[in-house]
Amino acid sequence: MDSIPPPIIHVVAEVLSTHYNSHRRVTSLFVGCGAPELPSGDSMATRIITWLKQPETPFSLLGCVLQNCMEVETENQGWIKGRQSIATALAKYGFVYEMGGRIGGAPTGAPSRSLDAIIRARDMPGVQEELDRALATVERDPPAAVTAACAIIESLFKVYIDGNRLKMPGDQSIRPLWKVVQEHLGLGPRSVVTDDLKQILGGLATVVNGVGDLRTHAGSAHGRGSQSFTVEPRHARLAVHAAHTVVTFILESWAPSRPAERMDATL
Repeated sequence: MDSIPPPIIHVVAEVLSTHYNSHRRVTSLFVGCGAPELPSGDSMATRIITWLKQPETPFSLLGCVLQNCMEVETENQGWIKGRQSIATALAKYGFVYEMGGRIGGAPTGAPSRSLDAIIRARDMPGVQEELDRALATVERDPPAAVTAACAIIESLFKVYIDGNRLKMPGDQSIRPLWKVVQEHLGLGPRSVVTDDLKQILGGLATVVNGVGDLRTHAGSAHGRGSQSFTVEPRHARLAVHAAHTVVTFILESWAPSRPAERMDATL
């Protein structure tokens, strides 16, 4: 898919034209992202639709335009509702907005597909359900999004363990599940020969543990004591994107048609 689906364009046009209530602001936004100047006269929504249909790299323009909209902290309920409408429209076509103005799943030529697209291709409804829940709650309920981010990882680990007929640990929390998957895929520090990969994979393990700990201390699944802190949308987004990285790597390392191989044989 090389162009933005029309329903996404129309949702974006509706949201932006509602909340950027001047032609000058909208024009500045699009031109600042590399879109051409357009003749005056058309409605704001029509101009937005025209911009998003024209460029050679439409998803790059869309990501740039959405960056300010999706990442700036706000308590404006209209903006929050608009963001969710955009996220929902993107998800229907296997896309997701990612921090830094990138549209995950868009045809950028990168070797890694979006987590959403991979999950849909693998027919893993449990993982898909958790991803959708996380994306849907980042703004309105950050603790719930943190909980969902951890559940995304746990859900995939369980699918992996079942799919490879491995022994499910008695404690099915994130650390014991990760230990089984890590050992089977050969992701431990002793399984990889290069120092660079050891550092990266060590960071991956830290992310898994960190997401699990954040869920325990600040998520919605556990009671929070006197040492708890307020989870903001930026924290929740960090947890969800961290989960995205972990799950995408595991899925891409796990060949769907054969048992998993050790990473030292494939990296």
